[in-house]
Amino acid sequence: MAVVRVGTCDLSVAREALVEPIAVLTQWARSHGEAVVSFQEAANEGPGRALTPAGASSHG
Repeated sequence: MAVVRVGTCDLSVAREALVEPIAVLTQWARSHGEAVVSFQEAANEGPGRALTPAGASSHG
């Protein structure tokens, strides 16, 4: 039979560890959300469609 060990953690420490990464991800999503949606919409239009989001250069 397998033994399962369960640990506990201080939730305030876990919360503090996540505040900054979530804030950074949120800011990235706000800054790039429209480009992500444009890319998804272009991809949904089918093969042969340029998948470069509007306003972006396909040459890097």
